[in-house]
Amino acid sequence: MSNSTQSSCLRVHVQGLGRPIWLPPTGHGNHVPDTAWIAILDLSCAEAADDLLAEFAQRRVPAYTAPVRPTRPDTHRVWVGAGSYGTAVNLLVQILPGLISRRGQSVIR
Repeated sequence: MSNSTQSSCLRVHVQGLGRPIWLPPTGHGNHVPDTAWIAILDLSCAEAADDLLAEFAQRRVPAYTAPVRPTRPDTHRVWVGAGSYGTAVNLLVQILPGLISRRGQSVIR
């Protein structure tokens, strides 16, 4: 099998899973797809992560969240699509003050 065929097979298989296989299976995304992901922020609660994913979805920024470790579900990591990383950083500057106001300063880990 050639490299391009293997790559195509892997891409189809991964897309069929609904998430790239390297993201934790215990999380969820905002249904905006991407093929590469970058961790951008850790938050102290699932609700804050969900708030952030909803904000990103409204602006078509791919995002995914999961507990950092299953044994420590109080810290939720947020990943964004690599192609939208710059946009995500700019949005965080706008979104974080409101998130901190609603959830408290300790929401950011």
